[in-house]
Amino acid sequence: MTAKTKKDSAGKALYLEFRNKQYTYQVVVVPHSISLENEVIPPVFMRRRVSVWHPRRNWQITKFQGVPTPERDAYGAFSKNLSEVSSEEFVEKTYHYVAKTFDNLFSQDWKLYERPLVVEYSYEDLALLANGKTPNGLYRRIERSRKAVSWGDSIFNEVEV
Repeated sequence: MTAKTKKDSAGKALYLEFRNKQYTYQVVVVPHSISLENEVIPPVFMRRRVSVWHPRRNWQITKFQGVPTPERDAYGAFSKNLSEVSSEEFVEKTYHYVAKTFDNLFSQDWKLYERPLVVEYSYEDLALLANGKTPNGLYRRIERSRKAVSWGDSIFNEVEV
């Protein structure tokens, strides 16, 4: 068995892109993950709103600290299944936040662009997310995935003059 490196895939994130006129709202959802140090990293919700006039806005990163996670024993195995962890508290802390964000987008007439993408993230990306920093490697993979499914280079709708 080979040892994992920081460049190996740690899991898969969901990328969503919403558009409203000349604005684009990008969302990346990263689920519970296990770091190289065998620590459970809580879910992360990254989002930003960019436009033709401000194409390089910073990502806002929400880490769901306090979300119930299963405990691990001395061997690294989970002591109980994730489904046995307080699902009500999990839903309250994560689902309601994400659902409220999406409800706000839809009520403001944002439209989901194309279909969601699933993109791999590395252990290095996961470590950056755990520290509240934007993983540029993850965003580069998102850009390559967008081009691979023929979304084009631009993340904006055509500007109407």
